[in-house]
Amino acid sequence: MVKDGQQRSLPNIQQLIREVINSGKLTRQEYMALTLAMLSNQRLSEDDRQQINRVFDNIQTAQIKIVDS
Repeated sequence: MVKDGQQRSLPNIQQLIREVINSGKLTRQEYMALTLAMLSNQRLSEDDRQQINRVFDNIQTAQIKIVDS
């Protein structure tokens, strides 16, 4: 059980982040999933939040490209 103030990592988010960073590509659907995860009240760990921000930073610096499916 997760106590208040304690956050857990979501395995599917971690896997998605690894795949995106390794490939350098992100689909629009994946982008929306990461954005929704950050903006919703999902219980993301601080590490997950940092990794999602890393993906967004890499998009801005063109290290990751948003592609159509």
